[in-house]
Amino acid sequence: MDPSANSSTGEAHQTPPLRFSTQLVEDWHDLESMAEEWDALAGDAIEGSPSSESWMLLPSLRYLAEGTTIKVLVIRATDVGAGAACGRLCGVFPFQVFGDYHGLPVRTFRLWNHMYSLFPAPLLRRDAAGDCIRTMLTWLATERPHRVFLEFPDLRADSEFYHQLSEVLRNDGTIHQIVDVATRAVFRLRHDAESYLQQISTMRLRRYERRLSEMGAVSFDEYPAAADAAAWLDEFAALEMSGWKGRSGTAFGSKPSHRAWLLEVGKAAAARGRLMMLAMRLDGRPIAMKLNILSDSGGYAFKTAFDEAYSRYSPGTLLELEHIRRLHANSDISWMDSLAGPEHSLANRVWRDRTAVVTLLVAPASLLSEFALSLLPFFRWLKRRVRGNR
Repeated sequence: MDPSANSSTGEAHQTPPLRFSTQLVEDWHDLESMAEEWDALAGDAIEGSPSSESWMLLPSLRYLAEGTTIKVLVIRATDVGAGAACGRLCGVFPFQVFGDYHGLPVRTFRLWNHMYSLFPAPLLRRDAAGDCIRTMLTWLATERPHRVFLEFPDLRADSEFYHQLSEVLRNDGTIHQIVDVATRAVFRLRHDAESYLQQISTMRLRRYERRLSEMGAVSFDEYPAAADAAAWLDEFAALEMSGWKGRSGTAFGSKPSHRAWLLEVGKAAAARGRLMMLAMRLDGRPIAMKLNILSDSGGYAFKTAFDEAYSRYSPGTLLELEHIRRLHANSDISWMDSLAGPEHSLANRVWRDRTAVVTLLVAPASLLSEFALSLLPFFRWLKRRVRGNR
């Protein structure tokens, strides 16, 4: 299909007008040749979206997609009248496809939100974001016209993508519902670290650090840009495997494919200056580590690990306090998403700000889809009633 954009979302300054085209990619190998222009798109996007950028999405498709149906919608723009020219890359939407929606007979395209996703949003060119969203909705309505939902999970309500998506849906009268909402802790830069940490009682934590120092030399260090990223990532994976995640089979080291994903993504992030790792060490051996992925002027607190032999001394909390001090010392970082659940005790205790996280369900295709979406609250009520009567 080849829908034309009318620049109704503020891109009217574009001359000549653009024509948008779509391509649905079902084999991730076909995406590899796009890497260079894909990276250029990431540099001109409305906001960073690491999970949809080449260096993270390609390894995710390679190592994490087994047993799932993943299709990537690619959107390009060409000047009207330019013929069949390939055009510039403007949008990348990775979708997971389901045959139903929680038991409802409605096929669902869900923006892929795998277990290591950071921010499950598409990658959109800054000067064509609204038109890309409209092109995607038109494609879905045209190619999948009967009983289809479109789901956007775990979107930060303060993100630019959520703002643009909401504006398009509202202006076009597209039926949609917020089907889930929660809050999670975020870091936003304050005046200085000490005033930020005033809310935390640090007396007990200082005592713990003194006790650790009686056992050996306590130090904090940060991954330096020139260091071997693989060595730090290996340390992190080993530390994580030594704890409850290793015992439960959820550590990176529990599966070779997940370990390979960590190494490839971590090294790619380091090569782009987007890997931030911290360690608390006792006699040079890590007893707590933190792995962040940076994006735009902030980042994502991706994973943490600590040595459970020292859990009584709260090494994870001590490292978190050092993390906050270093964030305040780094003028390039103004925010950090904890990626933590609403009940995460450490994040909620230490991080002072919150953001809303919403899941949006859209019925873009037909009256049947709109009708099914309108019935969703009733089906949820009915399910709760049935469970309550058991």
